[in-house]
Amino acid sequence: MLEKARSMRNELRNEFYEKIPFEENEIIAAIQKVSSETAHLKSVMANHNFDNENEEIEFYKDIKPEFDSTIIFLFRLLSIIINCPTSKDKQIEYYDIEITKIKKFYSNNKEFLLYNKSGGTHLDKFYFRKRDEFVWVNPDEGILYDDRFLTPMSSKMACLKAWIKLELRLKEKIEDLTPATQNGATENNKNNPVLLKWTGKINDLVELGYFIYCSHHINNGEVSINQIFEWIQSTLHMNVGNQYRTWQANLIRKNPTQGIDKMVDNYKQYIDNTLANPRYYNK
Repeated sequence: MLEKARSMRNELRNEFYEKIPFEENEIIAAIQKVSSETAHLKSVMANHNFDNENEEIEFYKDIKPEFDSTIIFLFRLLSIIINCPTSKDKQIEYYDIEITKIKKFYSNNKEFLLYNKSGGTHLDKFYFRKRDEFVWVNPDEGILYDDRFLTPMSSKMACLKAWIKLELRLKEKIEDLTPATQNGATENNKNNPVLLKWTGKINDLVELGYFIYCSHHINNGEVSINQIFEWIQSTLHMNVGNQYRTWQANLIRKNPTQGIDKMVDNYKQYIDNTLANPRYYNK
C-alpha cells in the first residue's frame, strides 16, 4: 500500500512542478483532479497498518502533505486570481502583499522551517506519528480536516509546502509583469540575461544536484547537500520539494542514474555533431 502511495505522490509532484496552472479554469480543473486523487489516496491508506515507525513518518511527513499542500496552494491561488486587480502596476503591489503574508507565516514558524530546511529528522517521531492528543491545524487546511489522517505537525507541513509553492509562483508573476527597463536592461540590449528555468523532470534535477554535490567541485566540497539545492532552486526559480525523498525514490528505480545517463548521451551527441560539422558548435 505504501508503495502505491509513493507512486501517486511522485505522479502528483511531477505534474504540478513541471506545469503549474495560473488561469482560473485551469486551477478549478486542477483542484477537482487533486481532490479526487486525495480521496483515492485516503481510500488506499484508510485501513493500512504501517510495518514500522519510518513508514508512518514518511507517509505523514512527505506523502500526505504533498496532496494537502497542492490543494491548499490551488485554492489560495484561485482566490488570488479572482481578487487580482486589472491594472498591471496594482497587480505587482497585490502580489507583493501576498508574498508578505507568506513571509509572516515563515516568521511565525521559524523553528519548524529551519528544521525542514536543514533536513532534520530527530523530532520526526513526535511530529509525524499519530497521537491521541490535540494536533495543530492551520485555518487554511480547514477544508481538508480529517482526523483519520492527522499528526501533530502534518497539517503545518502541508501549509509550509503550499506557501513555498505559492511564493515561487507569485515571484514568477512579478517578474513577468516587471518591465525589462526596471531591471537595469534596455530593449535594444541584445546581451540581456534570460530568466533560466528548469523545464525537465524534477527527478532528473534532483539527480543532477546530487551529482554536483558528489563531484566536490563547489567550494572544494565544503558545502552541504541542502546548500546545493538552495543554490539550484534560487538560480533556476524552482522548488524541488524534499530532495532527499526524491533521491530515495530514484535509488529504487531500475536505473538510478537514468537522468545523468541521458545528459551524458546528449553531451556525446553534441560532441559528435561538432566534430562532424564545426559550425554546429554553440548551437
